[in-house]
Amino acid sequence: MIIALLEIHGYKKLVSTVELIVLVLTLKGVNFMASMPEPFSALYRVNRINDPDYPLSREDVIWTLEFVKKKMADEAPELHGLPQPLLLRKFQSFAEASLLLLKQRNGCGPEADRLRLYLQELIAGLTIESS
Repeated sequence: MIIALLEIHGYKKLVSTVELIVLVLTLKGVNFMASMPEPFSALYRVNRINDPDYPLSREDVIWTLEFVKKKMADEAPELHGLPQPLLLRKFQSFAEASLLLLKQRNGCGPEADRLRLYLQELIAGLTIESS
């Protein structure tokens, strides 16, 4: 879980920030625990996020945040060896994508390119299962 990884690396002040972001998103109606219908594989979804011609949707953003949250909670091996600066960069991307999700209704608009970049930074280096 991102909170545990931040605590391990000595970033206890960021822990409350992560909890606050999740709380605010939950209050805004984003349910991290809800199971969304999964018509597509994770690989297909990641490919869509990486495709600049594909218009991002709110569901894409929520799916990516949930995907990264699950990787953190499962203590994915690819996250254990991350250097602190990269871990902090991933946290920043998570926070920025979350805030953009709160500010706009979908992935369109003037912030779409920045939002896509944050999502790409979040999933970079993570193992993507093909199922």
